[in-house]
Amino acid sequence: MLRGSGAFILGAVLAGGLAAAAMAQDMRGGGFVADYTAGCDPAHAGIVNVVSPARVIYRPGEWTGGATQLLVDFPDGAIHFTRGAPFRPASAFVIATARRAVSYFDQWNPRPRIRVVRRIITAPAGASMADAEEVFLELRIRNYWNRVGCTATLVATVAGPDLAPLAALAGVGRRDDAAGAFPPGPGE
Repeated sequence: MLRGSGAFILGAVLAGGLAAAAMAQDMRGGGFVADYTAGCDPAHAGIVNVVSPARVIYRPGEWTGGATQLLVDFPDGAIHFTRGAPFRPASAFVIATARRAVSYFDQWNPRPRIRVVRRIITAPAGASMADAEEVFLELRIRNYWNRVGCTATLVATVAGPDLAPLAALAGVGRRDDAAGAFPPGPGE
């Protein structure tokens, strides 16, 4: 549970409050983090069976001409990932940055590595990312939770920016106000 300054910091990170981010489009939806390796919590063997539900906000690099951003919002905190290129399926892990806001705020070191296992445009059929309304993501993340040896999988479906049926089901609404979900990326 968040209290005191931790709640303020989390609120500031999630709300952003940055007018520069307002022009960018976000896709919103939900999913979960699972398939944790034993290295995520060596003292808790059951970690490999944990499934952590989350709301997800995705800003594709193709839409911004810059970095891809992903916010994973849990009931007790959030993680913001930034990667300098669009998410495209690959066999390699690519370095990213991560910031975590729970009862404190930190930037991860060692930096996480993200492998895009699958990114499928589910609506409209045959659309390019520029015209995507719904996207399924499966990401494998190394150095998850700021721990060397910890790897986990994020699976999510996001929708938007204009047509967001899955986001509505997840209880996540499209925001058109001046408070963007993400801080501005490079060049924004």
